[in-house]
Amino acid sequence: MKNKNKMKIGSKIIDSSKEVFVISEIGINHEGNVNLCAEMIKKSAKAGANSIKLQTIDADENYSKKSISYALFKKAWLTPEETSNMFDYAKSLGLQAFTTVGDFKTLQWVRKLQPKLYKISSGLITHLPLIKKISSIGETLIISSGTANQKDLDDAIGACNKKYAKNIILLHCVSSYPTPFDQANLSTILSLRKKYKLSVGYSDHVLGYNASLAAVTLGSSVIEKHFTLDPSRKDFDHKISLNPKEFSDMVKHIKIYKSMYGEKESWVSEIEKKNKTWMRRIIVARNDLSIGHKIKASDIMYIRPASGTVGLRPIEDKLIIGKEINKNIYKFEPIKLRNLNDK
Repeated sequence: MKNKNKMKIGSKIIDSSKEVFVISEIGINHEGNVNLCAEMIKKSAKAGANSIKLQTIDADENYSKKSISYALFKKAWLTPEETSNMFDYAKSLGLQAFTTVGDFKTLQWVRKLQPKLYKISSGLITHLPLIKKISSIGETLIISSGTANQKDLDDAIGACNKKYAKNIILLHCVSSYPTPFDQANLSTILSLRKKYKLSVGYSDHVLGYNASLAAVTLGSSVIEKHFTLDPSRKDFDHKISLNPKEFSDMVKHIKIYKSMYGEKESWVSEIEKKNKTWMRRIIVARNDLSIGHKIKASDIMYIRPASGTVGLRPIEDKLIIGKEINKNIYKFEPIKLRNLNDK
């Protein structure tokens, strides 16, 4: 595959022709409880995630105190020290840890944690000054397309530091919680890949994980899915999240679906190369044919041969019709050019 289908995440190269980078979106489902967050990280790793993502949004820097978001994110805040500990814990389990930051003040201390990924959420898609600042860090930048029209996305990508343009991953996203099946609009994944020539993935808000699997078959190299220990809990993002078993099942199915996706748009597998030698038809004699006989169309058949038998292809029948036989040919025997007079 060409390099454009490979993503660099830290020092690791993710070959998107062979694997899908799966993000466990813990977000604020820890509800501000650092011990619960640690448990979610542990179970995300066990479920097969490649990465965990938090949402480090300082409510006082991001939301009106009269908004629903303010109360929710104020309650779910993890201190810089707690966040640092969660990053270290995730790394100890082999996970990439990163977070969404919504302001420059938070970015200052999150940057010291040295994440190899940063996320621009749907609500930040028009915050071009922040996008410009984060992109200049030089790490992989994930941009979610939720709520964005074409110009919004062009502007967001245009605000990124050109030096690190290939470090961008676009996630198709529908900012509806949950997203109805008929509004997932997964065909956008194909459009984004064609237009921007960047790695493209999917941030899934549809209930269950069928949409994520469908996104993989459309070429998504990244899947981001919300994670919880208890989907029945109220508020936050619990209701659109997968529990550990569901997340584990999703990862297993993603690997299966990715293996079916293949590496090329048009190809013949090694198994097919072997099988075509016995599956395809060859030209044989319909009856016994004697020396001197001129072959007519009624003298030949097109059959699947016994293993190891070779012969002329059906399209080559024009090479033998009307030719005189110079050797007796028996019923069901392949007709070969060397057994015909070249007249």
